[in-house]
Amino acid sequence: MDLIKINDNKLKIMLSATDMHSFALDADHMDYTNSKTREAFRHILEEARDRTGFDAKGNQIYVQLYPSRGGGCEMFVTKLGVVCALGEESSPPSKETSQQKATAALPRPKPGPQADRHHTVAFMFDAMEHLLCVCRRLRGREFGGLSEAWHGEEGKYYLLLSERGGARRSMLFDRTLLCLLGEYGLQQNADTVRLYIREHARPICEEDAIGRLAAL
Repeated sequence: MDLIKINDNKLKIMLSATDMHSFALDADHMDYTNSKTREAFRHILEEARDRTGFDAKGNQIYVQLYPSRGGGCEMFVTKLGVVCALGEESSPPSKETSQQKATAALPRPKPGPQADRHHTVAFMFDAMEHLLCVCRRLRGREFGGLSEAWHGEEGKYYLLLSERGGARRSMLFDRTLLCLLGEYGLQQNADTVRLYIREHARPICEEDAIGRLAAL
């Protein structure tokens, strides 16, 4: 097991296939409600504390998991309550952990024109019904930003929300809004999602997804 303390709030964990076997973990079927899985993860965090000084005790945490070739995985553990900004270190407030199996660990792309102009939030949903519910509720809140929806080849649905140029950023930073979205799906790294959908998803609505899908 390799550990990298990125900062006081974020830790990278790299587990080999042998490590996964010793902890009785399966990256493709990770059940965070299972007591054995939680116990294994507790041991991993204890070792991380002893080796790196990263101490998550007393903190709610957010886990991003990326299965790797050969049966291992990479995990990013972020302490909540300390990290408040959205983006790479953000998290859905109502979820303790999440599993991102659809995308591999990818380098952060260079920001394009749209990324320069807009702050983006991305969420993943298991079912179209969840996506439609979110769009209806966001329309009810009069969300005025940009929105696009995609269907991934693995069956997941993705919603990306961005600010309009010159618009106030407050709504995308509103914890109440994030809690609402977190009731239906899991927040994702927006840059990673954009890389993924370029090759592995088809557009449902590339413009005004909220307005169009809320009407269905």
